[in-house]
Amino acid sequence: MKKQAERWRETLDEAFSIKHKVTPKTEKDTPHIHRQFELIYPLSDNLVCWLDDQLIRMPAHSFFLLSNADLHQISRWDDSNDSAPAPCDRYVLYFAPEYLGEALRSEIDLLGCFYAMREPSMHIVTLDSEDDAYAQLLLHRLTDRARRDDAKHGDRAAQRYEFVCLLLLICQTFRAMHPMRGSDEDSRLVYEIIDYIHEHYAEAIRAQDLGREFLLGKTRLYDLFNRVLGVSPHSLLIQFRMNRATDLLASGISVAQAGQLVGYDNLSHFSQIFKQRIGMSPKHYQKLIHQLQDDPMSPHD
Repeated sequence: MKKQAERWRETLDEAFSIKHKVTPKTEKDTPHIHRQFELIYPLSDNLVCWLDDQLIRMPAHSFFLLSNADLHQISRWDDSNDSAPAPCDRYVLYFAPEYLGEALRSEIDLLGCFYAMREPSMHIVTLDSEDDAYAQLLLHRLTDRARRDDAKHGDRAAQRYEFVCLLLLICQTFRAMHPMRGSDEDSRLVYEIIDYIHEHYAEAIRAQDLGREFLLGKTRLYDLFNRVLGVSPHSLLIQFRMNRATDLLASGISVAQAGQLVGYDNLSHFSQIFKQRIGMSPKHYQKLIHQLQDDPMSPHD
């Protein structure tokens, strides 16, 4: 089952990638999810993000954060009153957790803000003017290094340093806007458990399984998640499964297959959970998403 599920995961090969893109519209026309975390920095004010079933306007000169559990699609805002729409101008940055290095991840919590987003507004981080100017300089440097065909001595180390500086600015601002609960040690343990859930979501995962894997009792496990994230591990697992299911349904596979690939052998149970979380049946969702893909007037273009 796990091997089958991996067939449908979108694969980005790079552990780190950054590009400055100026295009008439965004490239991908279906919701997607990937193991890399993503940062988007719009320079134009015509970008929106479909996040699960919500539409979020992305303000220019703010960072938009997406975790490796977020089913999303970036689109151009469809303003029918604009006869000559401006191109979509943005920086797009992907990174895998391992790019930060285990030592660095254990010393500084640079992923906490990606996991702590409990409402749409928390995906947006706006720096003050001084930090924003420095962030734009870092984006420019990182993009310039990524474009070079002939890497200079030390370029890779400089790239990682500049990226950590950028990510630290974003995390510090996020924490000031949304104080996080629990210690850094608690947070790191929760993120390890989340990574495990993301790798094994298609399998039968129970609280006792997580407890054995991470040497935690059930009470301690649930208390940890509630203090750090405000949700239970079971709720997070179900949401990740449903996000993956919407991606699979959008790709055109059957409802029964989608259910099996995200860990549900019982079709009725899968449909019930899907409707509770997404607000419509899997079949209705699949029909709707295909209509949106085919409708050129939709902002889901």
